[in-house]
Amino acid sequence: MNSSKHLLVTGFMGAGKTRVSKAIAKLTNIPFVDLDNEIISEAGKSIPQIFKDQGEDTFRKTEANLLHTLLSQNPKIISLGGGTLHNPHINKDLIKKSTTVFINTPIETILNRLEGNTKRPLLLNRDGSPKTRSELKSLIEALFEKRKDVYFSSDIIYTPKLNQTSESVAKELVKLLDRNGQ
Repeated sequence: MNSSKHLLVTGFMGAGKTRVSKAIAKLTNIPFVDLDNEIISEAGKSIPQIFKDQGEDTFRKTEANLLHTLLSQNPKIISLGGGTLHNPHINKDLIKKSTTVFINTPIETILNRLEGNTKRPLLLNRDGSPKTRSELKSLIEALFEKRKDVYFSSDIIYTPKLNQTSESVAKELVKLLDRNGQ
């Protein structure tokens, strides 16, 4: 794997980006950063609290600023938020200097992982309650449709097998990256 470029791991929320990114970092000894955790650390509050107190636009600006800072540093494996690459505040030229991997986890798997989740602001109703399965499926499908062009423009698109472990996905991705000289 080429350690002279950043590796940006993207995919829909619940796709397994963080776990796979950590596993790749462990295999390659390249530092790992979770962008959402960096945002939480910078803001001093949870992502749902940022959305509630300051709104999505403030969150997206913070996300962009932190990503730009990370991309100016030594190469890392960076687990992105599900909407990061769709963020209008992101400098797309900086992204092109990195290798991007899209984890194309099936919608049904994502739905099963996210159902009942109360930690992700986009999955909640206005009163803070979790969306029903039907509402959640509609939301996931609509968001995915909106983001798919960005996702599918990634350097590598990887669809995990059913019940495939993060470690197995990471091993396969490292092989793909090596094979492609990335």
